[in-house]
Amino acid sequence: MRMHSTTRDPGRAGKRVFHLHSAHASWLAVALGLGAGRALAQPAVAAPSAEPVTEARTEPGTAGTATPAIDPALAAAIDAVVAARVEAEVSARVEAAVAAALASSGAAPQAVGGGGEAARDDELAALIGEDLAAELRADEARVTGRVAAEPAYLSGTDATVGGRGRGGEVGPSNLMNPAISLIGTFAASYFTDDAHPPRGGHVPASTGIHVMEAEFGVEAAVDPYFYLRGFFLFGLTFFETEEVYAETLRLPGGLKVRAGQMLAPFGRSNQTHPHVWEFVDAGLPHQRFLSGEGLRAPSLELSWLAPVPFFLKVSGWAGMPGETPPAGSTADEKTWGKDRDYDFLYLGRLETHIPFSDAWSMALGASAATGPAGQGAGTRSDLFGGDLFLRYKPVEGASYFEFDLTVEGAFRQRQFPGNRLADWAVAVEPAFRLAKQWRIALRGDVAEGDLTRGDTMTGHARDFGEERGALSITYFPTEFSLLRLQGTLSHPHGEAWTGPEWGGEIFLQASYALGAHGAHPF
Repeated sequence: MRMHSTTRDPGRAGKRVFHLHSAHASWLAVALGLGAGRALAQPAVAAPSAEPVTEARTEPGTAGTATPAIDPALAAAIDAVVAARVEAEVSARVEAAVAAALASSGAAPQAVGGGGEAARDDELAALIGEDLAAELRADEARVTGRVAAEPAYLSGTDATVGGRGRGGEVGPSNLMNPAISLIGTFAASYFTDDAHPPRGGHVPASTGIHVMEAEFGVEAAVDPYFYLRGFFLFGLTFFETEEVYAETLRLPGGLKVRAGQMLAPFGRSNQTHPHVWEFVDAGLPHQRFLSGEGLRAPSLELSWLAPVPFFLKVSGWAGMPGETPPAGSTADEKTWGKDRDYDFLYLGRLETHIPFSDAWSMALGASAATGPAGQGAGTRSDLFGGDLFLRYKPVEGASYFEFDLTVEGAFRQRQFPGNRLADWAVAVEPAFRLAKQWRIALRGDVAEGDLTRGDTMTGHARDFGEERGALSITYFPTEFSLLRLQGTLSHPHGEAWTGPEWGGEIFLQASYALGAHGAHPF
């Protein structure tokens, strides 16, 4: 898992690898899976003897030994299993390569098309196929006792991908194993006053040293049809399921289905985990409306990649509001609740990407959600949001400089018996990568409007607003660790606030990663 990419370019697949569509690799997966499976399952010729048939096998540092030939029935079983798993693995690795390239290059995937880009797509699929072929040769040596022939392109290389060692030596394959990761996040904090607005989630709420969270992740292709991901959070006093969901791999027409416990596709920050944020805490639109832990629930999502010459994705999501961590600390502050067992929260999202040039790109998104307010049967809460992400990352030259601008805003309306409340929030985050290992980010966010219903007899609502400014400086010793210093100045106000007019917060954060953690959405 990479905390933050320190590489210059995505790699051999080319800077425009984001045009790849998983359908391009299906023919390769089938051919590679069947061909490699048959090679793996090929039995030795039986000898006219009652003794078990053996063949010679030579390994480094050993003399020739005898190993029983593989049984034909087992060979057929291996043939079927390998064919299915290889096809699923190719599809999963293609998607992972695209996501990694997006995160590194600042691009977004596009619909299938374009003759020149198809060649690049085939090149990436071929490279992934070569990796899988090498792993299957290693499996053949381990299962059947034969010495796997090393492909020419591995000779003299220093590769570690796919379990290969130095000098092109082929080691045990990870083809059948899931990707496992562990990410630990810790923080020390200082608050100028004990009374300050809550930040939610596992963000430190008082002066001291804190274990924010440890995230354990596991993911892999189940078969050619499904991919399974699971992320679990635990700390000194809690354990919770962050996400566990399956997604389809082979639906036609650009369709994809996800089902399970997952983050809702509302805005940008809600779709990512805290360890990839620019700041220790989330912006006010996220904190006030979606809670510090984000909007997540047992849910079902259907998305569609439109067959147009530019990237256009439409998503629909339905979840259980009663399972969603509430936004705010009281019943009056939360966005959604559950009045009846059959109450559902519905969400829709539209997103697109505009590549101005190889260096400049922009992503736009619009989201809307509606569900029960939890204030009595028939009361509803509606949330509308928009987001913009602008990136400048030069693809030529020796500079590591890059610039990102993220803007998120949301407007909320909530029904109460005899009253209707409205509030809004906006966050603006410019971020700069100044050197290979250094990144600096600024954030300005504001929230205004009615927070609680106040006097239920008169219907008078109590407003609460806040303006904040934050600075974050992050150092990446490697791709697997980060150290961050953040300072925040806040100005809460309104009838619902009884604390000090100004407040300051200082955070020192450290995060460390082990294992292979999949890329988050672009």
